[in-house]
Amino acid sequence: MNKYSVSYNVFDGVELLEDSIKCIREHVDHISLIFQTTSYWGNKLSQEEVDIVNTLRKDGLIDDLVHFTEKMDVRIIQTYKRNLGRRLAKKNDCTHYMTMDCDEFYTKDEFKRMIEYHNNNPDKISYIPLEAYYKDTNYMIDSSTYMDGDLYVSGFFPVDNEIVLGFPLKLKVDPTRKPNVSDVSRFKIWEKTELKMHHLSYVRANIHQKVNNAFAKFRYKDNKQRFEKILQCYENYETNKVALSADGVEYNIKTLDTPEIILDKYYENIKYIKK
Repeated sequence: MNKYSVSYNVFDGVELLEDSIKCIREHVDHISLIFQTTSYWGNKLSQEEVDIVNTLRKDGLIDDLVHFTEKMDVRIIQTYKRNLGRRLAKKNDCTHYMTMDCDEFYTKDEFKRMIEYHNNNPDKISYIPLEAYYKDTNYMIDSSTYMDGDLYVSGFFPVDNEIVLGFPLKLKVDPTRKPNVSDVSRFKIWEKTELKMHHLSYVRANIHQKVNNAFAKFRYKDNKQRFEKILQCYENYETNKVALSADGVEYNIKTLDTPEIILDKYYENIKYIKK
């Protein structure tokens, strides 16, 4: 019998975590959290944010909570943490593993569809397209041009397959979540009409915390002017009507009449975090 584990890799954005977990909790057997309370840039989370995570563990939404404090090369740390979650999955006798961040959401029906697929195709590896959001789930970034388009994240894959940094694939996948399998016959590449990840990348109670601690700052050499422009664009959205991402490109925004993702606890939690 297949057993499914999801591990969250978390620093900021913990106000989103409960809503994200509740999208998937009923469909998986094990959830772990690799929790960093001090960012790569030495900034610490507030006690209120730490309390949110500890409450989720106490309430049973998280099965394993690891407070991550190890020091290592930033080029490998993300992959290391995702593999740490994979090892926890194996320890709990899970057959399939998936890594997520707290700003990643799925509709319950689509996530269930992925589980059912892997029950019938246990050796396959899912690759999932995404839609990105800005400020709220009412605002979606134009996906046809976002980060050159056609972005994917890995979904479930057999737990024995390690995630390998920089592993070559023909798909444009987050480099920190590529299972070490290049046989394309094992890939299930989902269409957005079947399954997609809703990436709430720029939905935050505290956008300054996200931008100032972003892993992308390593890629862009901590260019203060670049990241200050991102904050200015975000704060002046009602005037500009565009999104500015870490790649320095402006993207058009479309307003959704009926958002697929409805946030619940997020709005309750931001009162603790919003600056």
